[in-house]
Amino acid sequence: MADYEVNKPPMNFMPSSFTKKYVGTVNDEMFMTMDKWVSDQNEFASGKDFILQMDIEGWEYSTLLDVSEEVLKRFRMIVMEVHDIESWGHPPFFRTVEAFFAKLLQHFYVVHNHPNNFCGVINMGGFEAPRVIELTLLRKDRSDVLGFCDTFPHPLDAPCVPSYKELPLPKGWYQFPKN
Repeated sequence: MADYEVNKPPMNFMPSSFTKKYVGTVNDEMFMTMDKWVSDQNEFASGKDFILQMDIEGWEYSTLLDVSEEVLKRFRMIVMEVHDIESWGHPPFFRTVEAFFAKLLQHFYVVHNHPNNFCGVINMGGFEAPRVIELTLLRKDRSDVLGFCDTFPHPLDAPCVPSYKELPLPKGWYQFPKN
């Protein structure tokens, strides 16, 4: 666990390690790169897989673009929030998004895709998009492609914020017009 904003993990949560830093693209007093953080773990030398759970408020793009292939391929699963989707309509930012997904999809399948119901939906020139989406990725060597889901929310989904109405995944994210 890594988080600069807190002094220790929440009560009753005992991670194998805690680092009071943000994960980012530099190594200094407040930040550390994903490569440094992962390679500093005792388990790194074992060669075993890791699971990454990430919610870093928009820094996921630069942080994962910065991570080395060696470290990226150590993650069996990545569970993350993807933020700033409303910025995908801006060409300079979209180039970053394209590179981000190209890097991830080279090694991972998207196995779960769920809008965060707290943040709502936006319309980007006729394309409906959630503002924040929850993704689960599975490294390709761990499974064959099993097909695609076309029922959203999935029966196993639950709202991110239980007191808010569930937000279904807009059809443009999984259903494409027929030619």
